[in-house]
Amino acid sequence: MDTIIKDTLSQHKIMLDQNCKLMISHEEMLSRIIKEFVEEAKHLSIEEIIKIVQDEHRFQRLNNENSIPGYGTVRFDFFGCIDLPQLDHTIKRIYLNVEIQNDAYPNILS
Repeated sequence: MDTIIKDTLSQHKIMLDQNCKLMISHEEMLSRIIKEFVEEAKHLSIEEIIKIVQDEHRFQRLNNENSIPGYGTVRFDFFGCIDLPQLDHTIKRIYLNVEIQNDAYPNILS
């Protein structure tokens, strides 16, 4: 019985993780994350950021899997880059690595 419960919980965590990855890649959700956490986007409205995310020339989803020699494969929940217009009329390219945490208080050092 314990094995069944552990397997069921494991499957639920996998499903939750997959659904969260879909949510953060949705253009409106991702735009709100960018607005809140990317300093170079603070002056832009949510609507402006959504338009940039919808523009394939200014926003790109990148390969979310990297192989690091001597370490192994690293997988990101979401990895991409966005070109953000600045107040001084320049463009800054920002690389985004958005990670979903299964724990509200993860112990990063462990």
